[in-house]
Amino acid sequence: MIDWNVVKSAIYNWALNYSGLNPSTDQQKVIFSNQIGVQPVRPYITLNISNVTKVTHDDLRYKGPDLEFEVSGLRSFTLGVQAFSAEDLFESMTLISSLQNSLNFPAVNEFLKTNSLSYVSVSNITNVTELMDTSFDSRHSIDVVFYIGSNIDQTVDIIEHTEIDGEIEYEEVKKGDIEIVL
Repeated sequence: MIDWNVVKSAIYNWALNYSGLNPSTDQQKVIFSNQIGVQPVRPYITLNISNVTKVTHDDLRYKGPDLEFEVSGLRSFTLGVQAFSAEDLFESMTLISSLQNSLNFPAVNEFLKTNSLSYVSVSNITNVTELMDTSFDSRHSIDVVFYIGSNIDQTVDIIEHTEIDGEIEYEEVKKGDIEIVL
């Protein structure tokens, strides 16, 4: 099972530490989209997880003597990242560009792997700046696709005893105890 809290924490830490924001003073400047709260002072970054997709057919693996199984499969999701800046029209592009470039750093890939994430692809930087009244709302964005494993452990209950009263196809069964050796 995917622990989305772990995923969100890893993505948040990546965005905070590799965007160019100050990790010790700007923790409130990386937020998830559509969360309840006050909009941060610019510059800030929003993160939006979407498009969770089943990539492969799930495998069922036998794990142990107690009829324990693991169901595992690969999922992908898209992370939409937007950076907003105040007056400097290129500040948001700098934040997004820093994140885009960081995906090639070995330290970032190791960090993602320790959190069961694998970076797959990143889009080009898109300028989504808009004119708002008399000033520009400077925004730049990227979409990052990640892979993540989904694993679910399940134990199947064992039927220890059963009573049969009647017939089983091709065999006659008399009322009483029957021992089946596996």
